[in-house]
Amino acid sequence: MPNWFDSTDKMILDFIKSQYKIEELMFIGQYYSNQGVVRFINVKNLDYFSLNFLGNDEINPKLKGKNLWVHIHKENPELRKGLFYQFKAKLSSKLIRENKQNPFALQIDEAFTPIKYNPDPKKIVRKKICNS
Repeated sequence: MPNWFDSTDKMILDFIKSQYKIEELMFIGQYYSNQGVVRFINVKNLDYFSLNFLGNDEINPKLKGKNLWVHIHKENPELRKGLFYQFKAKLSSKLIRENKQNPFALQIDEAFTPIKYNPDPKKIVRKKICNS
Protein backbone atom coordinates (compact mmCIF):
# COMPACT_ATOMS: atom_id res chain seq x y z
CA MET A 1 0.00 0.00 0.00
CA PRO A 2 1.45 3.39 -0.94
CA ASN A 3 2.28 6.09 1.54
CA TRP A 4 -0.69 8.28 0.63
CA PHE A 5 0.92 11.45 1.98
CA ASP A 6 3.70 11.00 -0.60
CA SER A 7 1.29 10.25 -3.45
CA THR A 8 0.25 12.74 -6.09
CA ASP A 9 -3.13 14.43 -5.85
CA LYS A 10 -4.17 12.61 -9.02
CA MET A 11 -3.36 9.21 -7.48
CA ILE A 12 -5.32 10.09 -4.35
CA LEU A 13 -8.30 11.41 -6.33
CA ASP A 14 -8.31 8.31 -8.57
CA PHE A 15 -8.27 6.11 -5.46
CA ILE A 16 -11.14 8.05 -3.83
CA LYS A 17 -13.22 7.85 -7.01
CA SER A 18 -12.58 4.12 -7.36
CA GLN A 19 -13.45 3.40 -3.72
CA TYR A 20 -16.66 5.46 -3.83
CA LYS A 21 -17.46 4.20 -7.37
CA ILE A 22 -17.95 7.71 -8.73
CA GLU A 23 -16.66 9.55 -11.79
CA GLU A 24 -16.40 12.98 -10.19
CA LEU A 25 -16.53 14.33 -6.66
CA MET A 26 -20.24 15.15 -6.71
CA PHE A 27 -22.13 14.29 -3.54
CA ILE A 28 -25.32 14.85 -1.60
CA GLY A 29 -25.03 16.05 1.98
CA GLN A 30 -26.90 17.69 4.81
CA TYR A 31 -25.81 21.25 5.62
CA TYR A 32 -24.56 21.59 9.19
CA SER A 33 -23.40 24.72 10.99
CA ASN A 34 -22.87 25.01 14.73
CA GLN A 35 -20.49 27.24 16.71
CA GLY A 36 -18.15 27.85 13.77
CA VAL A 37 -18.12 24.25 12.55
CA VAL A 38 -19.51 24.21 9.01
CA ARG A 39 -19.71 21.08 6.87
CA PHE A 40 -21.88 18.73 4.89
CA ILE A 41 -22.74 15.69 6.98
CA ASN A 42 -24.50 12.42 6.14
CA VAL A 43 -22.73 12.51 2.77
CA LYS A 44 -24.06 10.19 0.07
CA ASN A 45 -23.21 9.47 -3.55
CA LEU A 46 -25.61 10.60 -6.27
CA ASP A 47 -27.39 7.22 -6.03
CA TYR A 48 -28.12 8.17 -2.40
CA PHE A 49 -25.89 5.50 -0.86
CA SER A 50 -24.23 6.61 2.39
CA LEU A 51 -20.46 6.99 2.30
CA ASN A 52 -17.90 6.43 5.03
CA PHE A 53 -14.43 7.83 5.48
CA LEU A 54 -11.78 5.79 3.69
CA GLY A 55 -9.44 4.00 6.05
CA ASN A 56 -8.15 0.82 7.59
CA ASP A 57 -5.95 -0.09 10.55
CA GLU A 58 -2.98 1.88 9.13
CA ILE A 59 -4.73 4.79 7.41
CA ASN A 60 -7.34 6.85 9.26
CA PRO A 61 -7.94 4.26 12.00
CA LYS A 62 -9.96 6.83 14.01
CA LEU A 63 -12.19 7.62 11.03
CA LYS A 64 -12.63 4.26 9.34
CA GLY A 65 -16.25 3.22 9.17
CA LYS A 66 -17.57 6.62 10.29
CA ASN A 67 -19.99 8.57 8.11
CA LEU A 68 -18.24 10.88 5.68
CA TRP A 69 -18.48 14.63 6.17
CA VAL A 70 -17.01 17.34 3.94
CA HIS A 71 -15.52 20.54 5.34
CA ILE A 72 -16.79 24.00 4.36
CA HIS A 73 -14.48 26.94 5.09
CA LYS A 74 -17.16 29.49 5.88
CA GLU A 75 -20.86 29.54 6.61
CA ASN A 76 -23.12 30.11 3.61
CA PRO A 77 -26.16 32.22 4.58
CA GLU A 78 -28.06 30.94 1.52
CA LEU A 79 -27.94 27.33 2.75
CA ARG A 80 -30.35 26.12 5.43
CA LYS A 81 -29.31 23.90 8.31
CA GLY A 82 -30.63 20.36 8.06
CA LEU A 83 -31.48 20.50 4.36
CA PHE A 84 -29.77 18.29 1.79
CA TYR A 85 -27.78 19.74 -1.10
CA GLN A 86 -25.94 18.38 -4.08
CA PHE A 87 -22.40 19.75 -4.02
CA LYS A 88 -18.98 19.29 -5.53
CA ALA A 89 -15.93 18.53 -3.42
CA LYS A 90 -12.21 18.74 -3.98
CA LEU A 91 -9.16 17.37 -2.26
CA SER A 92 -8.03 19.51 0.67
CA SER A 93 -4.55 21.00 0.53
CA LYS A 94 -1.65 18.75 1.46
CA LEU A 95 -1.06 20.84 4.60
CA ILE A 96 -4.65 20.37 5.78
CA ARG A 97 -4.54 16.63 4.98
CA GLU A 98 -1.32 16.25 6.98
CA ASN A 99 -2.68 18.29 9.92
CA LYS A 100 -5.86 16.18 9.96
CA GLN A 101 -3.77 13.01 9.47
CA ASN A 102 -6.17 12.13 6.67
CA PRO A 103 -4.65 11.82 3.18
CA PHE A 104 -8.18 11.68 1.69
CA ALA A 105 -9.63 14.80 3.37
CA LEU A 106 -12.15 16.59 1.19
CA GLN A 107 -13.57 20.09 1.26
CA ILE A 108 -16.30 21.82 -0.67
CA ASP A 109 -15.36 23.16 -4.10
CA GLU A 110 -16.45 26.80 -3.87
CA ALA A 111 -16.52 27.09 -7.69
CA PHE A 112 -19.73 25.03 -7.70
CA THR A 113 -22.83 26.43 -5.98
CA PRO A 114 -24.63 23.75 -3.93
CA ILE A 115 -28.09 22.86 -5.27
CA LYS A 116 -30.98 22.04 -2.94
CA TYR A 117 -31.70 18.33 -3.14
CA ASN A 118 -35.16 16.88 -2.60
CA PRO A 119 -34.89 13.09 -2.53
CA ASP A 120 -37.56 11.14 -4.38
CA PRO A 121 -38.20 8.12 -2.10
CA LYS A 122 -39.54 5.95 -4.94
CA LYS A 123 -36.51 6.66 -7.13
CA ILE A 124 -34.13 5.94 -4.23
CA VAL A 125 -35.81 2.59 -3.49
CA ARG A 126 -35.66 1.60 -7.17
CA LYS A 127 -31.93 2.47 -7.38
CA LYS A 128 -31.14 0.58 -4.18
CA ILE A 129 -33.04 -2.51 -5.33
CA CYS A 130 -31.43 -2.43 -8.79
CA ASN A 131 -27.92 -1.96 -7.32
CA SER A 132 -28.27 -4.72 -4.71
